[in-house]
Order: sequence, then structure tokens, then C-alpha cells
Amino acid sequence: GPSGEALSAVIANDLRLSALFRVLDPRSFTANLDAEGLTINAPSWATAGATSVVKGQVTGQGDSARVELKVWEPGRPAAPVLERSYGPGTARSIAHRIANDLLELYTHQAGVFGSRIAFSRRGARGRRHIYTVDCDGENLSQVSTGRLNFTPGWGPGGLYFSSQTPEGFLALFRQGRSSPVLRADGLVMGAAFSGSRMAVVLTRDGNSDIYVGSADGQNLRRVTTDSGADISPVWSPDGSKIAFVSDRAGGPQVYVLDAGGG
Repeated sequence: GPSGEALSAVIANDLRLSALFRVLDPRSFTANLDAEGLTINAPSWATAGATSVVKGQVTGQGDSARVELKVWEPGRPAAPVLERSYGPGTARSIAHRIANDLLELYTHQAGVFGSRIAFSRRGARGRRHIYTVDCDGENLSQVSTGRLNFTPGWGPGGLYFSSQTPEGFLALFRQGRSSPVLRADGLVMGAAFSGSRMAVVLTRDGNSDIYVGSADGQNLRRVTTDSGADISPVWSPDGSKIAFVSDRAGGPQVYVLDAGGG
């Protein structure tokens, strides 16, 4: 049915986007799919060149779809290598979860399917807006409303970005809120988050530097002191270090410092 077709299409596209799997053309299948059900005829799939076969049974539709999944390998067909139930949810959301599970099964790495990407894009009449989109390019949505918006970053409670105030400064805003999270002397040029901590770029004293504080913009402490421009902070996964871009050596290079400064 439609839910099953949508599920198959999203999973196949996710796996192609990973560049780690080759999805076979259904026209190459020689197996009798109706007769097989959730099992496989191993020789038929081996003939088609399949090393892994993903079988799913979809029930329900809309937001109430459910999937019974079995993953087989024709080279060892005694039992499924993965057997799992999903739902209720949309076919699209379940498909992303299945693609992530397949990626983890064969690479031992967590997948990102179902996540969203935030970016800034120039629009009409000199405006620049923040957008989000599913990682596979679907469901594009405009987030910002101001004239100039830059440097989006995910943080506690949603998406943060720098936006021009009526006075012409750049302040830090959170999606869905009209008042800024952080307004400072000079420009606020984007932030990155690690739990309840924030690394933010401020142009106090006429130079862009990185400050660290709480996610609500309080208790800010400067952690870079070079005369070069220090921008684009990113936290390490464990929150102990911050990588950033600086032109202190003459051209833009990536540097790393302890999150405590230095």
C-alpha cells in the first residue's frame, strides 16, 4: 500500500545518501515476494546479488503506522540478523529509524536520519533568513522573520541564531521568541551549546572573541584574548574543549582551546 511504498522509498534514499550501501533495482529481484512474506528464499536473493535483504510488514496508516521488520543475509539464512518492531508513527519517521538501525547494524555507528539541518540563505530584497530542512532535503521551513539572520545553532529548547535588531545590531535569538536571549555592546555573532553551557562570539572592544557562559546568556567569561578575529566555536563531544576559527596567524585556521580558557 501507500505507506509501504513510502517506507521503502525513504529507506532506500537514506541508504543511498549514506554512500555506504548499494540499493538493488527491484527489477533485478527474482524471488516471489508475496510467497516469501517476511522470510527469504536465499538462493533467489543470492542470484540477484543481495548480501542483505530488508523485509517489513506495514499495518496502519497516517500517524498510526506500525512496521514489523526482519533483516536477512542470504549467506546465513537460518535466522534474521535483525528483528524489530516500530511504531506507531508516520511511515517517513519509521523509515528513518529503520535506516539508522541498518547503519548501526553494519557500521556500528549511529545514524543521523530523521534529524534536521539549519542554515542561513540569502533571499529577496537583500534579506537573509534561517531555514531548517530534514537531512534528506525534505520539509524545508523558514524559521526567522527579521531582515538579516545568521549563524544558526541548536541549543536548549530549539534553534538559536543572530538577528539584526531595529537599532542595527546583531543579537542572539531563539526560535519562536521575540525578545533576544543575549543583547550586548557590539555584535553577537552566533553561539554553540554543550548542555547548559554556551560559547558565543561577541565583538566587544571592536574585536570578535569567544565567550563562555550559561545557555541563557548569563555569567559570560572571555576565553580568547588574541588580537585576531576568533569566530565559529564548536564544542567537543565531551564538552571539555572548543574548536574555533581564527585569523591570528594571517589567514583563517582552526584552533582548539580548553573550555576553561587558554
